Amino acid sequence: LKDYEIHAYAITGSPDGDFEVNGERLVLPPGKIYNLANGARIALENSLIQAFAGGLAGVNFDFQGCSNDYNIEAYRDGTNGDALFTIAYLSLKLKPINQEETFNLNVGESKILRDGSKIILRSAIKQEYAGGLNGVVFELICRS
Repeated sequence: LKDYEIHAYAITGSPDGDFEVNGERLVLPPGKIYNLANGARIALENSLIQAFAGGLAGVNFDFQGCSNDYNIEAYRDGTNGDALFTIAYLSLKLKPINQEETFNLNVGESKILRDGSKIILRSAIKQEYAGGLNGVVFELICRS
């Protein structure tokens, strides 16, 4: 099984995303594709910080490293649990046609995705000062 610990953050005051994948740290501007040392690829779509009470904060990114490729929206959620995820499957190996799922997790909870992979929420971070990190740390365990 491939197992990734992913730190995925929006940066207060910046459009960039701050990532750490299995100990490899990088800051990506929107649209930039990065090849990780382990062979996986990551690309930031956009970052989001909603400064109002209960607002979301985190990143929308593409991740290639499992048998399916994913678009992952991973946000710290101040309202409905610790985090909100939306996973869209970029590899169309799955049936039915609906290739997206959205769910909330609290720290320590997990979710089995439609393709059999698993997400476990490890932490949710909120740093509202300039340059602060806002988002989630999660584990992605690939089905195969």
